[in-house]
Amino acid sequence: MRTWREGNTIFIDLGMYRVVSFKSDIGLLKRMDRAVERFGYRNRSDLIREAVELYLELLDRCGPIAKKLLEETVARCGARW
Repeated sequence: MRTWREGNTIFIDLGMYRVVSFKSDIGLLKRMDRAVERFGYRNRSDLIREAVELYLELLDRCGPIAKKLLEETVARCGARW
């Protein structure tokens, strides 16, 4: 394993993967933890990876209207279940 720093970013070489960190408020972390438990993810990383992959796919396919489409879909789902 090799690590290096570029500015404020620390890189960890894990072969095909790279470690990415981000800041989050406690409320979002709790929501992620509930989703991990509820939907059977192994950990937060798997949840985040899938969420980012799906969002990027939406951006690739729908371009600038992707965010609006996602917001409308979420609104149609109604209350959280």
